[in-house]
Amino acid sequence: MELLKKYTQCFGPSGREDAVRDIIINEIQSFCDEIYTDALGNLIARKGKGGNKIIAVTNMDETGVIVTALENNGFLRFALVGGVDKRSLAGRRVVFENGTAGLIASENDNDNFDVSKMYIDAGVDGGINPGDMACFCGDFIENSGIIVSKSLSGRVGCYILTRAIKEIKQPENELYFIFSTQKEVGMRGAKTAAYGIGADYAVSVDTTACDDVPGGESHVRLGGGCTVKVMDKSVIAHHEVREKLTELANAEAIDYQLEVNSNMRACAGAVQTCGMGVKTGGISVPVRNIFSPSEIASTKDIECALKLLKLYLCR
Repeated sequence: MELLKKYTQCFGPSGREDAVRDIIINEIQSFCDEIYTDALGNLIARKGKGGNKIIAVTNMDETGVIVTALENNGFLRFALVGGVDKRSLAGRRVVFENGTAGLIASENDNDNFDVSKMYIDAGVDGGINPGDMACFCGDFIENSGIIVSKSLSGRVGCYILTRAIKEIKQPENELYFIFSTQKEVGMRGAKTAAYGIGADYAVSVDTTACDDVPGGESHVRLGGGCTVKVMDKSVIAHHEVREKLTELANAEAIDYQLEVNSNMRACAGAVQTCGMGVKTGGISVPVRNIFSPSEIASTKDIECALKLLKLYLCR
């Protein structure tokens, strides 16, 4: 889990994924036949030649905040970058790329969900300017197969793709691994990265909301295995991909759940419509408290997702 910890704790809000990309390059460059970065900062790695062209895609970015105005005494007004859970904002710590830390506070305790009434108390004058981004602070904790950390919703996919690249030795298919940018603000990177590949099939590797708590209504539960995507807000999974994933999971006794979620988006939605279209599906890892600084995932579900992805890419 040291690699996952390294990924989640790295600074990388949407549009500023450089540090995450550098770590990934260092991990995978000796395991790829080709690796390159495009104009939007997407990282694309190819492994194998011939057979079907298959894309495995995830995102590198995380949600965060961007400074919109400076006030006296070091107070900073801000806007959200990505789908942040506003319920978790007040009292949360953020950190800027230069190491400056701050605390999000509200003008009025009754306005905890109104971002226009919030500010960052950084306690400094100077060093921070409008346009500077910050990400949320959230330590990485592993306990009895459960992981708690910030940025799991962005970096679990990076971890799974990295391990797949390292562990798939001689693929019969032509595999493209896309680590995309700016997913949290509209899946912008995935669409451009996939456009020039002309893939036959694609699988997005992402996370999905898991609300299996008291009073929750989620049909996806933590520890129940990875999910095979049926539909989300951005995509209806192609039946060939979905059926092959479930067939492989059943044959190899991999625990899985079917994902139907009308509130989430995945990179699959962007890749599906590239060029003449790509037969696209998805594998997700269930996450509780998604888009908060304390996301919760199961190592069992992560391993199930990795095993299923490797089977699909190779078969």
